[in-house]
Amino acid sequence: DGEAIFLDCGTTMHHFAQQLATRGLQLTVLTNSPSIGECLADVGGITHIVLGGQIRRKSGGISGPLALEIVNQFSIATAFIGASGITEEAITVADYNEAQLKASIIKRTQKVIVPIDHSKIGVFDFARVCEPRDIDIIVTDYADDRLKHICKDHAVKLKEAAVQPST
Repeated sequence: DGEAIFLDCGTTMHHFAQQLATRGLQLTVLTNSPSIGECLADVGGITHIVLGGQIRRKSGGISGPLALEIVNQFSIATAFIGASGITEEAITVADYNEAQLKASIIKRTQKVIVPIDHSKIGVFDFARVCEPRDIDIIVTDYADDRLKHICKDHAVKLKEAAVQPST
C-alpha cells in the first residue's frame, strides 16, 4: 500500500493486476502492458502509467528505445518481472528488447520479485535479463531441487504459492 510498483507484461502479471484491483490499495503502477493498464484504468486508489514504445504482439508488452527512455524517469519500490526461463546463470526471455527493458527496470528498483511457474526452471531462452542474484524473491507454484539450489546459491528468497483451481 502506498508504493510505486512495476508490473511486467504477460498472463501471470495480468492475473496479478486483476487481484490488485480488488484489494483497495493506494498504488502507483508503472507497466509495459496495455492490457494491465486497461485492467487498472477505473480502479480507485491506483494511479497507472503505461510505457510508450513498440508493442510485441506475442507477449503483449511494450519495449524498445522509447520505453527505455521513459523508464529512466522513475524510481520503483517493487518490480514484478516476468521471465521465460531461469538457470544457475541467468533469468532469460525470448525477446532482446524486452530483456533490455526488464534489466533497466531492475536497476531502478528496490525489490525485484519474479513469479514463474515450474515449467520455466532450467530453461535458457534467447535474451539474458540478469543473473539470479539480482532478484530478491522468486514465487513459484512448485520449487524443485534445481530451483532451490539456484535460490540458495544466489541468496534469493523462494516462496511457493498455493495455486487456485480455475473456475
